[in-house]
Amino acid sequence: MAQLGMDTAQAASTAKTFNAEASTIAASINKVDSALKSTWWKGGDREKFVGSWEGSKKQLLAAKTLLEQAGRDLDRQRAEQEATSSR
Repeated sequence: MAQLGMDTAQAASTAKTFNAEASTIAASINKVDSALKSTWWKGGDREKFVGSWEGSKKQLLAAKTLLEQAGRDLDRQRAEQEATSSR
């Protein structure tokens, strides 16, 4: 017989992992931004590098957002499962 459902404790833990990894990305972005701002560097190469970093940062922020959304979605699914199971 097939088994359906969810281990809600595991799902809650996994949702927290998604959120923690999103926070890790945010912290990394902040560290790199701070390091870049504190590095003395003038000229066109710096401007090109900073422009490239800004593009990469947008991609990292998108990944952070996706992880946060996945964590919320999983948590919503967990809550729905708990509600269904308690009926």
